Amino acid sequence: MAYTFGAEDILAACGVTAADFEVQESAADETQESAVTADNVGAFVAASEKQFNTVSEKTFTLKAKNPDGATAAFTLGGAGTVGVVITRAVARQVNNDNATLQVTAHVHGDGAADDHAAAPLAQAVTTPSLGFGVLAVQLGGTLADCQSSEITWQCEHIDKQNNQGDHLVGASTGLRVECQEEYVDGGSDITVPSPWKQDSQNKRTVNNDFYTRTVRAHKFAV
Repeated sequence: MAYTFGAEDILAACGVTAADFEVQESAADETQESAVTADNVGAFVAASEKQFNTVSEKTFTLKAKNPDGATAAFTLGGAGTVGVVITRAVARQVNNDNATLQVTAHVHGDGAADDHAAAPLAQAVTTPSLGFGVLAVQLGGTLADCQSSEITWQCEHIDKQNNQGDHLVGASTGLRVECQEEYVDGGSDITVPSPWKQDSQNKRTVNNDFYTRTVRAHKFAV
């Protein structure tokens, strides 16, 4: 029996370009649905069982290996790479470590590239430069004050099944980008720049530390 050590590199299979990142972990979780008939006393009839609608959910986490920063690129939604469609990605930066990028995708049982439509959404995404610490802010605060930054790209995805319950067609829509940044509070509200729309701004204080401020915002364009 052959055993494999380490995290599987599934970047190419998901259509992600990230030469300056290392895979930290990955998962491919395959599920199927089942239908079965019970007899007149409630016992399941084994021969009646039918499995259908096989789906593999793929997730992986990358970590930046260039402290000075580098970008990663992928397509959100669309036809995918051999049927593998990315529907969510999260870039996380903190002030005391290298940045991470977590990607979520899925593929249906036959892996057919034409199962997913290119329209209405096939959005090319290039992340901000990700390296050590927080290299840039999105929401208008002072860079030196920023303790962490998290950007989420996500879309809605609709799938339809055929007459036998297997995947027929899918499409992505509803692009949304969200951002959350935490700062050592500078004493006043932060003005969130366009095209971001502020969702919330919260100041927190405790008796043994500096004030902190958390800003959350969203936009509908990359």
